[in-house]
Amino acid sequence: MQLQFLPKKTETHSPITSSAARQGRLRWIKRKALYIGLAGTAFLVVLGWLVSKATMFKSDVEQAMTALNIYTDTLIQMDYSSAYQITSPKFRSAISYPDFVAYQSKLTTSLGMLKSAKQSNWDVDSINSATLATIDVNLQFENGNIPLQFILHKEEGIGRVFSYKEPNGIDVTKN
Repeated sequence: MQLQFLPKKTETHSPITSSAARQGRLRWIKRKALYIGLAGTAFLVVLGWLVSKATMFKSDVEQAMTALNIYTDTLIQMDYSSAYQITSPKFRSAISYPDFVAYQSKLTTSLGMLKSAKQSNWDVDSINSATLATIDVNLQFENGNIPLQFILHKEEGIGRVFSYKEPNGIDVTKN
């Protein structure tokens, strides 16, 4: 007995169907590559925007913190003239220098010397190229603490104390 091998059946595709299928797959691959490219570009644009905002926010926070540190350091040194001069013009128009010194003297008379200022919470907003920072600070005196909320504005590229409030909501810059 002799085995016979039958030829393999091969499917034949018409050249039209095969070419159309290839073109359809090619269009699908091109479309997929386009979508992936667009999604990747959009991702990079959003990522770049987020990084720039984070950098700006960090810069604004650091500037506000530095301005407040300088201000509180001058108060700790009892250099009231310098402390008053680095506040904003609106602060100085709201409270006279003698009233400012009187307020600081009242604090040191009742609580002792100012030892430190600890910043706890802050919020920085930039609206229409104006930066506003709100920073909660605990002023630590020899005989007690006073929490205050400082408002700083960025004026002429410099963060300046605009006002501050006591816990009871009394604005220190208002008489």
